[in-house]
Amino acid sequence: QLYLGINLRFTLVPFLQKILQLHGNLNEGDDNGLTPIMTFAHVVQPTQTNLRCFMDMLSLPTIDATLLDNNGKTLLHYLMRNDSLLDSPYIEDLAVIISKIVEMRGSLHRKDNAGISPWDILIRRGSSSDSPSQLAEKLTATM
Repeated sequence: QLYLGINLRFTLVPFLQKILQLHGNLNEGDDNGLTPIMTFAHVVQPTQTNLRCFMDMLSLPTIDATLLDNNGKTLLHYLMRNDSLLDSPYIEDLAVIISKIVEMRGSLHRKDNAGISPWDILIRRGSSSDSPSQLAEKLTATM
């Protein structure tokens, strides 16, 4: 509960910048190959502050949007699996984040070891909710 009072934008990004300064690598994964930004993408709650924080994280030097975890999943796989983001009112902000990741050479069509791409995840969810369909339309319009 204490964590809820922390402003991520002003604590997490400077913390990651300090790790980068000390260790020089934010792209190092855990035992499963998950990098800090992959983990954040999977669990971040949809607020404007958190989404701005995510954009700030993407602007950190050395962030590599093409990295794969041990299952072949990318940053975009984890972002698309975050149900709270896809069902949030911040679809336009999410489309901007995804476009930024694509600019960083992240691919919506890169298949993981199970043969599933982030685009596949988005389209499959589109049948159960309007938000992923809206996101797909916005992404298609920006690319």
